[in-house]
Amino acid sequence: MSTSWLQWRLSRPSLVAALAEERRGYWLWLGPLVDEEVMLKRHAVSTGAIRWQAGLLEGLAAEGQVVRALSYVPEPVWPRGRQWVSGTECSRPGIDVTGISYLNVPVLKEMTLRMGHLTALRRLVRTRGVPEVALSYNAPGPYLAAGRWLLRRALVPWIPVILDSPRTAPEVPVHERRLRAASGRVFLSWGSYASWTGRTPSLHLDGGVQSLPAPQPRPASRAILYSGALSKYGGIDFLVRAFQLVRAPDVELWICGKGTEIDRGSLSTADPRIRVLGTVPEAKLKELSAMAAVFANPRPPELYATQHTFPSKVLEYLSYGKPVVSTWSQVFSDSYRRVLLIPGDESPAAFALCLQQALDMPTEKREALRRTICDFLDDKLWRVQARRLIDWVRTEVLP
Repeated sequence: MSTSWLQWRLSRPSLVAALAEERRGYWLWLGPLVDEEVMLKRHAVSTGAIRWQAGLLEGLAAEGQVVRALSYVPEPVWPRGRQWVSGTECSRPGIDVTGISYLNVPVLKEMTLRMGHLTALRRLVRTRGVPEVALSYNAPGPYLAAGRWLLRRALVPWIPVILDSPRTAPEVPVHERRLRAASGRVFLSWGSYASWTGRTPSLHLDGGVQSLPAPQPRPASRAILYSGALSKYGGIDFLVRAFQLVRAPDVELWICGKGTEIDRGSLSTADPRIRVLGTVPEAKLKELSAMAAVFANPRPPELYATQHTFPSKVLEYLSYGKPVVSTWSQVFSDSYRRVLLIPGDESPAAFALCLQQALDMPTEKREALRRTICDFLDDKLWRVQARRLIDWVRTEVLP
């Protein structure tokens, strides 16, 4: 079929509407879904991305929407990663997941992933029927191929959910061409959503939380928690420089996440108040978050990727109802200014000052901030966000 999804809708509305009503049923999710053991073990698996996907899919299930998934385990290309990656590692409690295996060598990785997804998709359609809609984690080549196959064979719209952006500007044209081939798009980044000029529908959906923060006693510790990538994209070097300007001897910096761009031993030697904890299980991260006094999001706003990739950990931080010190970029809508503590400029000194002010915040002011955060998060519960997505798909994307 050479005509676009939009042209088809406009030219054959009654037929497409009838087909959509007839096939209403399960939704297909294309994205890396693994359990906690694999998430912690595999370096290339983003813990934040897995948790975001799980939150959305659990929200959809809570709203009565059946979801089936095709998934693979991200892995660095051999020789940095395994030559063969098995789909048997793909699973997530409560979600029907079919794993995709692939040959993880240069040139053949993309091809075998594409073939694996198309083979699994055909099998799924034969056994489970045609999905109502297909959504994907970003828009890589294998998902584009699957989306085009569904649109061509069964008039099923494909909607990429854009959690990440290209790392560099030269990669942008390919990324945008793929987005324009979609029936609609969901953006986590407010800036990406606001600047998109495509003609088919788009939705801004930054993320969600499981529950609102309850009143709590002031934390006994004076710890600052960072969880995320230990790389320049996460801003970890910037955070360490800023923290070393916070002179109080009883303050600690707890660093959780994956990455090899920092030397753990040298950090601890240079400043014994820094604790590099690495990748921790979900239960341990929740324990640390409950104990921490302040959260930090030091992403450098000048990098292209950080201008278009929403830091999903910020909503997780806010779910504890505590001060969150964050750099500012166009990924945030203006509503975040109510709940984030934003430094006066982009220097480590300004970030350090903001950290100190957060640590010293009086109890009554902390409680007022928690109530403001509760109000802000009220429409960001995962069930609410899932219902927004369902309503948007059925009113804006499907005929």
